[in-house]
Amino acid sequence: MGTVGKDEQINFMPTYLRWRITLLGKKFYFYIATSICVIICVYMISQSVSAYESYKEGYTAYEILTQNSDYRTVEVQYNALQEKGRKLLQQRIAMNTQLVTITLLDGAMVNSQSIGLKQITFTDDGFSVDGVASTEEAYQEYINYVRAHLQGWNYNGKQEVERDSQHQLFHLDGYKKKSANTDSMGS
Repeated sequence: MGTVGKDEQINFMPTYLRWRITLLGKKFYFYIATSICVIICVYMISQSVSAYESYKEGYTAYEILTQNSDYRTVEVQYNALQEKGRKLLQQRIAMNTQLVTITLLDGAMVNSQSIGLKQITFTDDGFSVDGVASTEEAYQEYINYVRAHLQGWNYNGKQEVERDSQHQLFHLDGYKKKSANTDSMGS
């Protein structure tokens, strides 16, 4: 090595020789790092093999179980129960009977005792109300109140006039409107 100027040295060795000298001086560290990498790789491969073998054992046990006729009947019954549960939840979500009952009763009370409800019946897809109104206006006011507070419902109302008492007997059916999403899915 020669010197040029202050503290600068010129290295006449080729690059590959410099790398070789550096690696030979630190080969002990290189061997340790390589052996650690090899040990980690062997450990990971053994873990992968054991996991695959346990997966195969579990899968064969599952196949044996699915071949059993008892399992098939239980699976069919379970799926039927799940479907019934889903339908019940959808109906419950679609029609909250407590809200409907409170709205129907509140509508009758708002009319200053001009409306009397005889019977409220809930069906799978809606409700039915039988009642008595003192006047035609009270009946219309009750219907308008129910429509305003139970939006998203369809209503069919019928009324008759009793000759002796001049009271209006009415029957009101309400059912949940089908949304556009459920109509398109059903078709």
